[in-house]
Amino acid sequence: MNSKKIRTLGAVVLAFLVLLYVGYQAYQATHQSIRTETAMYGEVSDVLQAQGFILRNETVIDESYSGVLSYRVADGSRVSRGGVIAGDRKFAVSLADGQFLCGQPFHAGGPDLFRFGGDQPAGQ
Repeated sequence: MNSKKIRTLGAVVLAFLVLLYVGYQAYQATHQSIRTETAMYGEVSDVLQAQGFILRNETVIDESYSGVLSYRVADGSRVSRGGVIAGDRKFAVSLADGQFLCGQPFHAGGPDLFRFGGDQPAGQ
């Protein structure tokens, strides 16, 4: 007999908890606790107009070469004096003493080694 009363009491408690949960969910679905507002399209800008001069230290390199040059070194990497920066098999751009040298490279033992005169290949 005790077992039957315990089962009945357990079923009543479980039914009460299920009804409480369903009631809570129904309340949450119908009650708006968060206030919302309709969004509108618009534009905001903050403009500062100014005039000025830009000063650069640039040199125009005139060459009669036409074609596509590929970079020989990655961005930000160091290049030794006379090292080839960009080029192909017919034309190369090198940096020596802060000046860019352009011209036809001499083959110096390998497909990627060029020199612009002298005895040392570029990069050595």
